This record gives sequence, structure tokens and C-alpha cells, in this order.
Amino acid sequence: HIREDSEAQSGQSHDSAELAKSRQVNAEWEKSFSDAINEVNIQNKEYLENIDLSIKKRFSKLPGLLKKTVVFGLDGVLVKTNFEPEGKDWKPTTLILDEKTRAKIKIYVSIRPYVVNTLKQLRRTGMELILYSTSKYNYTTAILNVLTKQRIEFHHII
Repeated sequence: HIREDSEAQSGQSHDSAELAKSRQVNAEWEKSFSDAINEVNIQNKEYLENIDLSIKKRFSKLPGLLKKTVVFGLDGVLVKTNFEPEGKDWKPTTLILDEKTRAKIKIYVSIRPYVVNTLKQLRRTGMELILYSTSKYNYTTAILNVLTKQRIEFHHII
């Protein structure tokens, strides 16, 4: 029994030594990553401070420069869609299925709670808003029609 206990204790001390080493490596990586991010921020800040004022004014109107950017996913993040309305807040829109035949179908869009207010607040603060969708163009356009009626606008759609 004594031999088994000493082997078990040896295995536990080996495991705790590996765990401590793993934690140290992780802490070093996090510090180096944090230092690298801070260095980039400092370099960008110094670079932007040294730009000639006339150039800064001209380029500050370009999207993304000196602004914060937020990218939003369409389905499941901003809206839900269905073929039937699930409540009174669902808005109808027409989805064109085929450009050649002009086949259409009615779908219903529900804008998630607080989305309209949040996007308007972000836009007022000067943030660049980007909409990301993996859906087909026709589907995205149909949903954008509903969002536009709610006065939700994006700087870019990808």
C-alpha cells in the first residue's frame, strides 16, 4: 500500500507541476498578446496625431477611418423570418423567388426587441454600421425593405 500511495502522490505532483507550467505559459501568452494590442493602439494613435490637419479633415469623412465599426448578422441576430406571422409585430414583405418568372412569395419579418433603438443610438454616436448576410440577394433585399421602413440604415451590406 505504501508503494501505491507514493506512486499516486508522485503522479499528482507531476500533474500539478504540468498544470502550473500550462498556466504560466497561458499567462505569458495573454500578456504578450495584450502588449501587442496596446502597442498597435499606441502606434495608431501616434500616427493619427501626426497627420497633417488638412489631410485628417479630408480623410475623416471616409467610412472606417477614425470610427468604430460594428458588424451585425441579419438572420437570427437582427430579425426572424417565417411564412406565417407569429404575433402582431411581424411585418409582411414580398420575396421575389425568380427574377425571370417574377414568382413571388409573402414572408413575415420580426425585428428582434431593442434592435431599432440600439441601431439608431449607435448611428447617432457616429459608428459605422455594417450588415452581414449569407443569404441570397433577393431574400436580403426583401428584409432590408422592412428595415428601411423602420428607418434602419447601414453604411455597407456584405
